[in-house]
Amino acid sequence: MIQSNQFLQISIDTDDFNDIDDSLAPLYYETSGELWEAGLCLSQSGRCSIWTSPPWEPGESIDVYHGRTRCWSLPATVKGEALSRVLSDEATLQLLQRVYNGLEIDWDGHNYVGELNDDAEDASAELEQILSNLQNECWWFLSADEFIAERQLSEVWPAGQSLGKAARNVMATAQEEDILCGPLEEVKEALLGKLKTSIEDDEDFIPTPEQSAELEV
Repeated sequence: MIQSNQFLQISIDTDDFNDIDDSLAPLYYETSGELWEAGLCLSQSGRCSIWTSPPWEPGESIDVYHGRTRCWSLPATVKGEALSRVLSDEATLQLLQRVYNGLEIDWDGHNYVGELNDDAEDASAELEQILSNLQNECWWFLSADEFIAERQLSEVWPAGQSLGKAARNVMATAQEEDILCGPLEEVKEALLGKLKTSIEDDEDFIPTPEQSAELEV
């Protein structure tokens, strides 16, 4: 039997996710409309790290399959501030420490297999619940066109605002509603599209000077 070193102090390696607390959505990756998966893993050596993976990648690693590495899911759209708060919380680190202390590696005749003692199982379940609660602190992701579609042009591009300022204000307003849309150039394009549609749909529509200037570019 190989038992984890109970004197090792657990810490979470976030080197691949610099400035998590400053990033709006540090785990968010999307390819062809498919959201990547994310999680927190604790290896038998005591290394604790965050991972992300596209959904078409092969399943769990051998270490995870045999229980030598323990993993918990993370919501890929979690807010960076919330993720940073939970990962740096002493309660989270203590739970990881209990899981690590209670992880035992035994030879089952075919493979080295990791099993948790009762206290480690309880800690793992508590940790899973804490991380699951991050679902309540996630972003909604919308395209700029989707966010702007149901709003009046005068609301998203008021008189006196340049295109750039209007676009930044749209992104700020969306964030207040727990929505991320962008990037900035996409929002600008959506505003210009909204302007052109307004002109086509209403022959009495009069653009603001700032809007007229953008149409002349």
